Amino acid sequence: MKKFYSPLPIILASILIVFGISRLIAYLIITKGFLSHSLFITIDGFRLHHFVYGNILIVLTGFIAIGLKVKVNPNWLALFYGIGLGLVLDEFPLWMGNINQLNSNIVFIPLAPLIILFVSLVILFLIIFNRKHPSN
Repeated sequence: MKKFYSPLPIILASILIVFGISRLIAYLIITKGFLSHSLFITIDGFRLHHFVYGNILIVLTGFIAIGLKVKVNPNWLALFYGIGLGLVLDEFPLWMGNINQLNSNIVFIPLAPLIILFVSLVILFLIIFNRKHPSN
């Protein structure tokens, strides 16, 4: 039987936690003015959204795991991959929407929770399937 702290549950938990934290921070910055807008990094007036950082994490974890074949605990890779995936999925609908939204201050991104829910359910299904049909 597989342990609960295998990579898939870590990825799932990371996605959900990052989604909650990122929406909370966006709410506190944009709506409440509780945190400074200087937390948003801008380049030539264009604000870098957190899906940029998420893509960087996903690329780095993939490169470390596959390209360099570094011997790293898969749970650490799962943690950073899940954080990156959470950041990417949170703003995924912005990729498909109006390009002007990318430079606006949006607290709630339509469809983001639905995308997070869908991906979370797929991962949850994989966790359950792996528990019922262990490979070892």
